[in-house]
Order: sequence, then structure tokens, then C-alpha cells
Amino acid sequence: MLETVCDDTRGREACGPVSLGIAWTFIEVRIARGAAKLRAEDVVLEAAAIADDGRILERPMGMSL
Repeated sequence: MLETVCDDTRGREACGPVSLGIAWTFIEVRIARGAAKLRAEDVVLEAAAIADDGRILERPMGMSL
């Protein structure tokens, strides 16, 4: 996808900032998703600690009740 954008008549040098901006967006999204996952895990672990019940089950990702 990025290759197509940079293969126009302006040359790859002219497309560098566009490609870099798109790449940074992907990186920022991945970091944000990772941070959200860690926050969610922290909430669950804290709730399990507060419950103080040994019967807390770990469920596979995406498995609903």
C-alpha cells in the first residue's frame, strides 16, 4: 500500500514524509492498544485480589460469558 503511494512521478523522496507519518500512526496505535490491554489486565487482577477468592478463572481472549 505504501509502495503505491510513493511510486508516482514525484519520486520516493517527495513521499518520505507521508510514508513516515503513516508508519508513526501504525506505531502509535499499536502502543495505545498495548497500553489498553495492560490497563484492562490490571483492573481484572485488582478485582481478583479484592475478591480474595481462589475460584477466579482465567478465560481465553475473546471468550464471552
